[in-house]
Amino acid sequence: MTGRLVTGTLLFNDGAPCVGARVLATLAGADEFLSDGGVVAGKAAAMTDSRGQWAMYLTANSSLEPAGGAWLIAATPPGYDIPISEVYVAVPDVPGPHQVDDVVVDAPGGSLRYDPPAGAVLPQQFGAKADGASDDTGAINDAIESAISRGIGAVYLPPGHYLVNGTISIPAPITFAGWWTSQAVAGAPSAGTVLVAGSTSTPGAPVLEVALTGSKVAGVRLERFHVLGADSWLSSSGAKDRVGVRLKDVGSEVSMDAVYVSGFQRQGMVFDEVFDAIVVGSRVFFCGADDGYPAVDVLGGGADNTNAMHVFGLHVENCPFMLRVDDLSRHVQFVACKFELFSQSPAHSPSQILDAVEIEFVGCQFVQRGADDSGYADSSAQPHMVTVSGESSVIGFQGCMFTAAPTATSPLSPSSRWVTQTGGRVKIVGSTFNRCWGGAGPVPIDLGSAAVVNGNYVAVQAVSGNKGAISLSGGCAVVGNVFDVHGVASNGTLVVDEGGGNVIASNATAESA
Repeated sequence: MTGRLVTGTLLFNDGAPCVGARVLATLAGADEFLSDGGVVAGKAAAMTDSRGQWAMYLTANSSLEPAGGAWLIAATPPGYDIPISEVYVAVPDVPGPHQVDDVVVDAPGGSLRYDPPAGAVLPQQFGAKADGASDDTGAINDAIESAISRGIGAVYLPPGHYLVNGTISIPAPITFAGWWTSQAVAGAPSAGTVLVAGSTSTPGAPVLEVALTGSKVAGVRLERFHVLGADSWLSSSGAKDRVGVRLKDVGSEVSMDAVYVSGFQRQGMVFDEVFDAIVVGSRVFFCGADDGYPAVDVLGGGADNTNAMHVFGLHVENCPFMLRVDDLSRHVQFVACKFELFSQSPAHSPSQILDAVEIEFVGCQFVQRGADDSGYADSSAQPHMVTVSGESSVIGFQGCMFTAAPTATSPLSPSSRWVTQTGGRVKIVGSTFNRCWGGAGPVPIDLGSAAVVNGNYVAVQAVSGNKGAISLSGGCAVVGNVFDVHGVASNGTLVVDEGGGNVIASNATAESA
């Protein structure tokens, strides 16, 4: 590229790197941007990396002529709208790069507390290295305590890998935020804010916990960071025997936005007695254990059950036990979420609604393995994707998609089992079951009493002549559904009536060899 290369290192006045800062250079007397949004004449910008280093090319005009003269270089740390330091640098008009070493950034008055309080506290002010090798637990907790005590209310973690051997504790209202980029890769500091789970002597210790003994925490916001418990984001190799993020006794104005958790032997996310909370655009990969620890755990207890929690766009994948909702949790909505086994073949249902009230899945996608997948000893060993139990349970599925992996152009192969109900009430409305296993063993939709199945599309693959899709106990209604049967279906019926008082009416059926 044409221009003069200028590099520098941006430091706090205690020598710690200023990470994630914006460095802006402006040529004296020139402050114009090109109308086409391309090269900027007389202005350049850069972001500092995990070591506080930055680099930029300086050009004088739209013809990309090399820069000369005096440039104003201003540094703006994360969380600030105005620069806290300005340094004039003379750049001679001669070829070659020019080094601007150790540009020291001082806040007004030389203070590292960053007044006014509208800013954010950085763990680097308390010695955090973000190099993935030094334990940053203490520095992060010191930053949290400082922000709380000074009423600032925000802790910002610039891009980098923060090793956490202990537990990051949030006991009061605060915004805890990082820098979100693309999917992080272990060892790449430029890939956003990553909390790396270190070894701990306490099995199950969370990497991050929002809790206050004897009281509730309200007004906590968790935003834009990764929690890594394995060797990489793409597998469970080296998964730590820890929990990723745990919220305990938390209520009112609680939110989690763009939080990515991966690689833990125990839960990725735990919501224990949490109410009035919002979770948006987050991910949990390679967490949990089959019928042991769910990747996402929603728990209640006593009078303070998890209540009024709204989850939007959560993506849970490659976790053998993806979701548990239990302990009379109530009024929990999952909207446009995806629960995907992909390469997992668990022996137990990967999504379990055990004893919960008014739990709703709206526009969600459930991706199951095939009943004849090589991970199962035989097709009858495949569990249902979702289990509903507990006499108090009231569960709804509205506009959901049930499909098997790997995705194929046909809605038939492979085929799977989807929902089983042993207690409570289930309502399935306007949903699509793309691949229903018609072979021997439990039917794909195995319902107890007081179930409603209305206005759904159910594609069934007949296996060995069997075409059973739905089984009912007493007091159920299967009305207005479309059954699309493929293969030779000579045995059994689509809807197996095993109880009394069931209503089976106005269903359309199409069969083809």
